[in-house]
Amino acid sequence: MLVKKPDALPHCRKDTAILSLAAESTACGNCGELLTEPANPPVDKRQTFLKCGSTCRRIQLEARVSLSASVTLTANDTVITYPTALLTIAQSLIDQGLFDIAIITSHVACEVAAERAFDAAYAAKNLETLGEAIDGLMNGFNLGNERRRKLYNALTGTELEKESFWSRFKKASEKRNSIVHKGGHASKKEAEGALQSAKELITHLKQL
Repeated sequence: MLVKKPDALPHCRKDTAILSLAAESTACGNCGELLTEPANPPVDKRQTFLKCGSTCRRIQLEARVSLSASVTLTANDTVITYPTALLTIAQSLIDQGLFDIAIITSHVACEVAAERAFDAAYAAKNLETLGEAIDGLMNGFNLGNERRRKLYNALTGTELEKESFWSRFKKASEKRNSIVHKGGHASKKEAEGALQSAKELITHLKQL
């Protein structure tokens, strides 16, 4: 059974949004014991953990978003989609100097938008059941993944790789992978570039 996902958040006037990061923790990447050093220092500045001799680290971050509003919604109120909300959070993270997390958040926004685009493409061809089966065999909705991109192109008749934003999106996707899987870091310029390419990709997906 295909379950329709909610695609939007209500937008209220006189609302507030507070983004905060909860406590960060750093653990030894080898034995898992918690460490007291600053979270994720550069590799060349890490001290060897005396118990096991490792310089690998496992970082845990927790982001919290608090929303509040004091106005009654009406039928004429506009809505903010989940991808748009995530892009707003990414901009806030950039403003706070949290460039690595900003890139990850921008990428999540793209994956949410891509999932909705795939759902729409399957529905347009009456292939919802097939779509569920295919999605179950693939890992996520990252259009930077070649198999996902080729599937999207086949379903929609487009060629994502020929769009003006594509090379910048791919570069941002590679930076995201470096941050998540290799402990890489991003500059403000890279975070801003990732956010801009995410906005362009999401705009493109909405037009189809």
